[in-house]
Amino acid sequence: MVFQEYVENALEKFGEISKLANADTVSPQSVNRALAEYTQASLGLIAEYQRVKMELLDLEEDYKRWYDECFEEAKKAVRTEILESGSKTKPSLKETEIKLRNLYRRDYTIWAERLKVADAKVRFMLRMLDTYRKFDSILVTLSSNMRSEMQNLSLAERMGKVSTELKVRRFPANTMSEQVEES
Repeated sequence: MVFQEYVENALEKFGEISKLANADTVSPQSVNRALAEYTQASLGLIAEYQRVKMELLDLEEDYKRWYDECFEEAKKAVRTEILESGSKTKPSLKETEIKLRNLYRRDYTIWAERLKVADAKVRFMLRMLDTYRKFDSILVTLSSNMRSEMQNLSLAERMGKVSTELKVRRFPANTMSEQVEES
């Protein structure tokens, strides 16, 4: 549930600018607003990515410390069991890890879940950044297309005014027929 809430909050926070792409019509003002807000939103995404990445790295360090402490305890427990059984074999790494998970089952499960959620946040932010980079090219294309359309409309308007101002010179019918007969 923690991860789902995180995703929903991130989408709400950073998804505002992408509403432009879902609109039926896109105005030049909305494209300009999106372009103007793009850098700020992009920096926000980068900052959030760095925050969750550091959160994951810190959590991994804490987990390693916890795991090392528990590993020593589990190793002692396995050695004691082997000695009590009268065996002279050395405990394997696998036996020690299994003992650790059994002795600290609840804590191990909590750590695994916390690490999984932190890793999922980092991966989600990477996908958000990638999507946002693609949105950048969409904005640039929209802006370029709008500029072209506006230039074409302006040209069409000018052509419309010019064509009404132009006077078409008509030749009399007999003049044309005389020219054809002479040649």
